[in-house]
Amino acid sequence: MFISFHNAKSIQYRRHRPTDQEFRENAARARLRFAGSAILAEVHERNMKWTWDYFSERRDDRERYVELFQKKLIAPLAANVC
Repeated sequence: MFISFHNAKSIQYRRHRPTDQEFRENAARARLRFAGSAILAEVHERNMKWTWDYFSERRDDRERYVELFQKKLIAPLAANVC
């Protein structure tokens, strides 16, 4: 499935979108809250990627992937030997 850059961004910000009721009550406030929450979420995500917990999680995922990929490569060779 192809997702364009524009669609990916709209999906990313969709959860921050104000409800119709919030727009009816005060459109300016709804837009300001939307912008603020979207920016804060982006900053939070960017900051999270520079924590030691995130680095260690990525390292563990990478090591597990290498381990599984090596098993996948070796399994056909072991089946041919027997």
